[in-house]
Formats: sequence, structure tokens, C-alpha cells
Amino acid sequence: MRGWAVVLLAGLLLSLPAGYDCDHFAKWLFATAFVHSLAWSVVILWLIHCHKRLVASFFTVIYLLFFLETASYLVVGARINETVMTIVMQTNFQEAWEFVCNYLISWRALGVLIVACVLYVAMIKWVTGTRLDRFFKARFQRVLAIVVALAGLILPLIPLSWTNHGYNTVAGLYHSVQFVEESHSDVDRIVTLMDSIRVDRQPETSEAPVIVLVIGESFNKYHSPLYGYELPTTPRLCAEKHLVAFDHACSPVCFTHSAMRYLISLQSCDNHQADDPLQDVLFPAIFKQAGYRVGYFDNQFTRWKVGFRDYTCGYFMSPQRISERCFDVRNDFIDRYDGVFVERCQSMFLKDRKSLNIIHLYGQHLEAKSRYPEAFAYFKGTDIPREDLDEEERQRVAEYDNATRYHDKVLGMIMDAFREQDAVMVYLSDHGDNIFDGPSHRYGRLAGGLTDEESKRNVREIPFVIWCSESFVAKRPAVFEEIKLRAHLPVCLDDVAHLLFDLGGITCNYSDPTRSLLGPAYHPHTTAIE
Repeated sequence: MRGWAVVLLAGLLLSLPAGYDCDHFAKWLFATAFVHSLAWSVVILWLIHCHKRLVASFFTVIYLLFFLETASYLVVGARINETVMTIVMQTNFQEAWEFVCNYLISWRALGVLIVACVLYVAMIKWVTGTRLDRFFKARFQRVLAIVVALAGLILPLIPLSWTNHGYNTVAGLYHSVQFVEESHSDVDRIVTLMDSIRVDRQPETSEAPVIVLVIGESFNKYHSPLYGYELPTTPRLCAEKHLVAFDHACSPVCFTHSAMRYLISLQSCDNHQADDPLQDVLFPAIFKQAGYRVGYFDNQFTRWKVGFRDYTCGYFMSPQRISERCFDVRNDFIDRYDGVFVERCQSMFLKDRKSLNIIHLYGQHLEAKSRYPEAFAYFKGTDIPREDLDEEERQRVAEYDNATRYHDKVLGMIMDAFREQDAVMVYLSDHGDNIFDGPSHRYGRLAGGLTDEESKRNVREIPFVIWCSESFVAKRPAVFEEIKLRAHLPVCLDDVAHLLFDLGGITCNYSDPTRSLLGPAYHPHTTAIE
């Protein structure tokens, strides 16, 4: 049995970092990474079991990788993944020295290093004292080892489309290196295109408003009284005098990473080819070129807290050369609840004229009951007037409605933060969600599809509102009237950048008047479904 203990130890060292992320995928990711690692351990230890020095070398390598991944997670909140490796590649000597001084030169770091060394010595002494030759000669253990190895090697080949496989340390490093290598040319291309931006018109600072773009998550519009819902889930939004809700807004995608790419870039979902240059023109860079100060506040990921699964959501904004061309201010923290996050960001919001604030929230992201504090459990299952649902389903709907009501409070906090400014806020969700609202009785989203009528209504259709402060309306009454007149026109989230250009008084060499919701040449386009 001691031989199996050695195999389990090797598997744990390789796979434990896959379970560090505190989200609802963590257990699955660790489980699959652990099976992979056991298979690798069995095969590698079988190949080298007669050579104790090779066994010691194997454990030395995986222990070192385990230590580095754990240290990376504790210090910067991320494993050694694509984000970390990208930042390391772009870090100069001064930044590296400052990092060492801040994090590694301390009594605490020294204590951790001493403990790590003691554990390493104990582990190597124990491992090299094991007779692995006996382990692999026993028939039952040999058969079991073959079964484990085959299961672990075959598992990655199974097409599980609804989630990702967990990457152990070695596989994670391989994918990180591969990703960084492939995306390096993407970064160069994005930077080149942003350097080609030419602003043709921009407002004087005294005439420019404060613009706020708020991006929600998983908001089913039909769970808001703004769109006919019978329960009071959005009292703050409904009480606003200068708020206009748009009837026919949609998202072409059902995942955040794709929605964010459409929102932040100028790419059109009518042409979502990989070689479309507009996907690399990021609109915050245009605002910066026009003299706006730009702040980006994201409660789902930062440059430091990104994992493999959501890295495509942020990598195109994370590299230093891109970030510095797009943003003046960025957060380096996230919080469990959006309300706490917004409170912490209050002092960072840009409120002077000619400012753009982009705020990305967690919204009602599943599981909805995790999106609000217990004190905000306003609705109970008994409050849901749905005879077609059982008790458990009504409770889940109540939790979603509670998350929506809490999200409404957070939006109220943001509006209050800019209420005294000459400000306009555009709010939309990246996509919606099914909340048992249809014949299929579905909760959540189907991966990779928006083609059925139920998903088109609940996932593809999104809430879209524009709120204006008193000062904005008083100074631009014609613009506010135009906003109200356009409330019944179709609009897709990929055209939001062009709407913001009009609100900000900007034209550039990438402007397209047919894509601006408020422009006289606006032409609603068809929205291709990915």
C-alpha cells in the first residue's frame, strides 16, 4: 500500500492547484486534474521505479512546480497561467525588483520557505525509502495501475462540451506557454491598430459629459417590471425619472468572453470572422485618443485574478501595452458582492468632465443565491406565483429575483455616484438566462446555442437602458428626446461603442454612422448567432 501512497502523493502535488479557484467548477476541475495526474504518476514511476535518483528527481520537479503555483496563487491570486506568464514576459527589471522587495523579502516569506524546505526533505526521504519494484510486481496492483493509467489518459479525449477539463500543473503550464506564444502576435496586431487611430472630432472639455457604461451578467429582462414582470425586482430603476428602457436589445452570444469582445471592440456580429480587423480596435483607446480619461472597474477579473477558463474574456485588455493605451485607472481587487465592490470603487470613479467609466459586474451569474448577502433575501419561494413549478423550483426563481433586486440596488448606487455630474449611463447585460420560463422548463443556458425560441427570448434578448442625470438632460434636451424616440428600435450590444461615440461627441477613422443608435443613418443589422 505504501507504493499507492507514493502514487497518490505525486498525483496530489500535480493536481491540487487545479482546485484553488473558489468557484462552482473547482471540484470538477480538481477531480479531472487528479485523474490525469494519477495516470501520469503511474506511468512515470513505472518507467523509473528501479532508479531511486530518478524518482527523487521526479518528485523534486513536481514539488518545485507545486510550490511555485501555490506561491503564485497566494501572492497574486492566480496560478501560473496565461495571465501571469504574459505579465512576466512584459515585466521589466525595475518592476521585477519591486515585486521581490514587496512580496519575497520578509520574515513571513522566509518562514514559508523554511517550512517548504523541511517538507521537501521529509517527502524525499520517505519516497526514496519505498520499494516501488514490489509495488509494480504485485499482480493486483499492476492491473489496477494499468486501469488508472488508461482512464486518466483516455479522459481528455471524451468530448464534454458543457464544461472544461481541469489542468494539472504540467498540462496547465503547457497550455499557458502555447497560449502566450499564439497570442503574442495578437497583441502586436491590436497595438498596431490602436496606434493607427485617428480622431477627427472631439468635444471641448467644458462641453463633454461623464459617460458610464455598466455591463451586467445573466440578466433575464423578463424578471424586471421594466419589461412587465409582476414582482418588484427593480424598484430603483423603475423610480428613475430620466431612464429609458429599450424594447428590442439583444446579444449575439451566450457567454461572457464573447460578449465582452463584441462590447469592447468594434467588431460586428454580422462579420465575426477571425481575420476581421475591427475585433482588434478597442473603443476605450479611441476615447483616450480623444482626450477622455478612462477607468475600467471589473468585479469578475482583474489583470492579476484570471484563470484559464475566463482568460479569453480579459487577455486582450490585460497586456501592459494594450491596457496603457485603453485605461487610466483599473481595479486590482474583486469582491464577492457587487455592492461591496462598487463601494470600494467609489473613490476611483472618474467624475470630471470628459471621463469614461466602464463597470463590469457579477450581476445574477449562476448560482444566483451567491450573488447577494443573506440580508437581501427579499423574496421567498412562496412569493413566486407559478403553479407550474414545484417548491424547489420556486425557491430558485426567488433566489434569482433576489439577485436581480440586489443588482438593482447596485445600479442605484452607481447612478447616485454620478447624479450630481453632467452624466449619462448606458446599462446592458452581456446575455440573459433561462429561469424556468418556457416549455422546456430550463434553468441556465445551453452551451453553444441560441437557436431555439426559448433561448432566443430569455438568453438572447437583454435589458438595455440609458439613464441621464438632471444636468445632462438640462444641457442636452434634444439628445434625451432622441433617446426616448429610439427606445423601440432594435439594437445589438456589438453597436454600443458607436452609441458611446455619439454621446461623447467623437468621430474617428473607425466610426460607422450606420451603427450608432442615435445617429440619423442608423440601420439595425441582422445579428448572427454563434
